[in-house]
Amino acid sequence: MSRLGVPLLICFACACEEPIPEPVPPVEPTLPPDAELLAARPFEVITPDDYDGGTPLPLLMALHGYGSTGATLDSDFDLTRLAQRRGFLLVLPDGTIDGHGFHAWRPLAVAKTPFDREYLRAVLQSIKANYAVDPARVFVFGYSQGGHMAHRMGCDSADLVAAFASLAGQVPTDPAVCQPARALAALQVHGTADEAIAYDGDTTPPIDPHIPSAHQTIAVWGRNNGCGALVPTVRTLDLSLQVDGDETTVEAFDGCPAGIDVELWTMHDVRHWPSPTPNFMALLYGFLATHPRN
Repeated sequence: MSRLGVPLLICFACACEEPIPEPVPPVEPTLPPDAELLAARPFEVITPDDYDGGTPLPLLMALHGYGSTGATLDSDFDLTRLAQRRGFLLVLPDGTIDGHGFHAWRPLAVAKTPFDREYLRAVLQSIKANYAVDPARVFVFGYSQGGHMAHRMGCDSADLVAAFASLAGQVPTDPAVCQPARALAALQVHGTADEAIAYDGDTTPPIDPHIPSAHQTIAVWGRNNGCGALVPTVRTLDLSLQVDGDETTVEAFDGCPAGIDVELWTMHDVRHWPSPTPNFMALLYGFLATHPRN
């Protein structure tokens, strides 16, 4: 054997004793976090019949109550017909299914998975990317637990939302949990006979700050916007079929920044489900539409 053969044999022997590397599995493509949220929770967008894809339109995100759906909220408040008549984009997302099998929102400002604020922000961003949206006229309406969520969007997403309206919703009064990035118009609508979310909030000591009264709720927005005092107005409205005539009185904060209004519409003797009049949503949307982002 030649001298060259010995090292070659040694090299071959060493090579045989080295472990064979495990095959590397292919890397599965991953979706961005927003895309994952949207893929898991699809939502419906309704466009006006004359939508041309080029003219920027207002956008209304409507949030259902506990145990309901976006489609039911649409039917209950005749939202699609209003969107057609007033010419805005309507988006109807659904909450996640909770342990009781009902659609629910997570409005508290705590880390939960999935936190609905992140989902709804992703919905708005997706619509803005795929539809012609006027960014100065992005509005939120919520009923009951969806009203809680509308407040939450005002607290955390004022960079996207110009104004919101809450029907029987609440927001914690602690300033630390609601610090919007900018001033925005806010409307609270609530019935004094509400049997599900009390107009007077929690009245049994120890008082739960997460269950404020309608006045405490709207006061959060007077504070956030640097307004003055909440004062009665001479306006009255007919919002409910439960009571004949104009059952609703209007209070508004004075001294708010220009273009910002903060109002409480109190429906006297009206229960949680307000039995809305045909112009109920037209009046609420009228408030929103007159408050674009400055």
